[in-house]
Amino acid sequence: MTVDLELLIHLFNSVLLASAVFIALRMPRASGTSRVRLLLAAGFMLMAFSPLLDLHGHLSLQGKSMLEASDLLTTLSSILMLAGIYLLRPAITERQQYQLRLHKQLDELQRFHRLAVGRELRMKELVEENEKLQQQLKHANARKEVS
Repeated sequence: MTVDLELLIHLFNSVLLASAVFIALRMPRASGTSRVRLLLAAGFMLMAFSPLLDLHGHLSLQGKSMLEASDLLTTLSSILMLAGIYLLRPAITERQQYQLRLHKQLDELQRFHRLAVGRELRMKELVEENEKLQQQLKHANARKEVS
């Protein structure tokens, strides 16, 4: 692998990880605190430095010590991201439970709506039927009076 391609890959990797830092910092505050966002952003930030250290190690004569620092940063960033994801779990679980409650309420409202609309339609039919019967009764009474 040439140094130019290696440089391009490491820089591209760092840009991707820096984008992940930006997204983690702009993540909605689902957990109620900023701890999760900061842990994830710190983990991604450390991971973004890892390819740069790796590249520096390949380009310099101190390759072995830089690779060890790169490995240390990768391990530390993994720990931070794992902690962030662990802290995010309760927020996700709470959101899922909230969605289930909303779906249940929606189902109840839809059932009530069907019943209420059906009842109203039936009442309208009965009113119309009552009017027809009253008209028939008036005509029958009018015929009786004429005869």
